[in-house]
Amino acid sequence: MPTKLDAETIALAQLQDDQLNDLQSSTSLKLHLLNIEGHDTLCDVTNNIVRPYLPQPLRRQAFDIIHGLSHPSARATVMELTGRFVWPGIRKDALLWSRHCIPCQRSKVHCHNRTTPNHIDVPDNRFEHVHLDLIELPRVKDLRYCLTIIDRFSRLPHAIPLNNMTAETVAHAFYTQWICQFGTPLTITTDQGLQFESALFTSLSRMLGTHRIRTTPYHSQSYGLVERWHRTLKAALMCNNETPWPDMLLSVLPGLRTAYKPDRKASPAEMLFGTTLRIPGDFFDTASTPGDPETFVRKYRQIIQAIRPTPTAHHTKHKLFLLKNLDTCTHVFKRVDSIKKPLQQPYTGPHEVIQRVDDKTYIIRINGADKKVSIDMLKPAYIELTDNSQPTP
Repeated sequence: MPTKLDAETIALAQLQDDQLNDLQSSTSLKLHLLNIEGHDTLCDVTNNIVRPYLPQPLRRQAFDIIHGLSHPSARATVMELTGRFVWPGIRKDALLWSRHCIPCQRSKVHCHNRTTPNHIDVPDNRFEHVHLDLIELPRVKDLRYCLTIIDRFSRLPHAIPLNNMTAETVAHAFYTQWICQFGTPLTITTDQGLQFESALFTSLSRMLGTHRIRTTPYHSQSYGLVERWHRTLKAALMCNNETPWPDMLLSVLPGLRTAYKPDRKASPAEMLFGTTLRIPGDFFDTASTPGDPETFVRKYRQIIQAIRPTPTAHHTKHKLFLLKNLDTCTHVFKRVDSIKKPLQQPYTGPHEVIQRVDDKTYIIRINGADKKVSIDMLKPAYIELTDNSQPTP
């Protein structure tokens, strides 16, 4: 709790102020010597309001007394401070110190950055680029999780039920249920979950010769292809909630794979096989005359070569916004997007900016470790290095 400024402390500081004589002749302040609590103190009496003049050593203490109780806004702090004390540049100092208040920056919610998502290059062939993620579902027969995999070219989805989400289980499921069927992908995109960051999964990626891309934490826009499909998968399972989801999953997947996508004008199955699939319940059985296998293979190759995927669409309609000084600041605050406890501060930091990777991602130091995060979660930190140095934005 800030200490109180009494008349004796102010009067003693004024006697030790070497710049006071020059100040009285150069400033517009009208200072009068008044006896306050038995001490001669220079005060401003404009509008019949007595405001003591504060020398340099007491100014920050006065600000801490006013601002430190409830951390009001900069405008409210200026009003309170100028109503009680006076010195040249009091408004400028109060605004600057309010802006550099670390508890305020860490606790108050500001406007968030809103930037255009980066476009991810579309692969040239099937099974070159896949996305992996894990979802949690209600426990049924010791099954609680699903490893979801999507091929970025054909958008073919796959879901593998798991009884746990350890790195060994995830790596084994990915190898046996995807790689052994569709081959080794050139690129794998995952989040920064512990399963994918483990030494086992890293060794598996190195052994397969695949390049792994990590998305930034708590930034679903960078993983929109998978996150959007999770919503579709869960909705399909909820529509059949009378059947346990492990039993219903194998029936739901063919329906999702054969669903027509208007943006691509084809289903994932057509993008993968070049033709539609017959699903249970088809009314018509199309009969075709047997053809020459070589002719079929030639035509099939022509169809597959002509298939081209469409880039993912960005459906965001937010107005673009970027906080000032974010591209030049030395430290930043990181927004907490996880579930917060009561009275938990919405930001952590300040964190040092180690590297600006691109226009969308920064590498910052969090608890001694360098983390790659999206700028949508950051805001610039305003820090005073020392009392005599200039604040660093």
